[in-house]
Amino acid sequence: HPIRQSSSQVTGQSLLQHISDYSLALLMLTVATFVPTSTIVYLIQERTNEEKLVQRTFGVGPFTYWTASLIWDSLISLIFIALSSVIIQLFQVRSYTERSNFSASLLLMFVFCMTSNAFIYLAEKGFKEPSMGQIILLTSFIFIGLIFLVLMLLMFMFWWIKPLQDAKKIMEVIFLIFPPYALGGGFLNL
Repeated sequence: HPIRQSSSQVTGQSLLQHISDYSLALLMLTVATFVPTSTIVYLIQERTNEEKLVQRTFGVGPFTYWTASLIWDSLISLIFIALSSVIIQLFQVRSYTERSNFSASLLLMFVFCMTSNAFIYLAEKGFKEPSMGQIILLTSFIFIGLIFLVLMLLMFMFWWIKPLQDAKKIMEVIFLIFPPYALGGGFLNL
């Protein structure tokens, strides 16, 4: 190769590339988090206004209710993903448009929205004020993703410490329980 680089230059470039990849994944996580966390506002209002009781009174059964909720959440997620796909293609974000990465990114965002919605349906019982529920869940999702992604970046930076790398492999699997890390980690693996 005509341009010779020392190992420290290669490691520095690799580290800068990883930091850039982590920043992009965190940005995508922040944007994608707004969609599922916004559903909690409606869920809390529905519970506090006792709308389910009214629906049950008029004969809407649990199966119909949950099927309609699933369809509605899926439609909202698909609209978000359609807009995201236009923006990703418009700006030609190379990490997400090369090879089969584009379809994988869209699928990753859809799965994130659906798993986050399931978590939000469970968490909405803990809130009485819709705006407080949205703010707490939004910041929780962002901070969980941020902390876990930064932790993984730090573990990557100390690649020469064998026990740390073993712990990193275990944590990568355990952290997948959290949708924000799963989305950020998925974007990094693209």
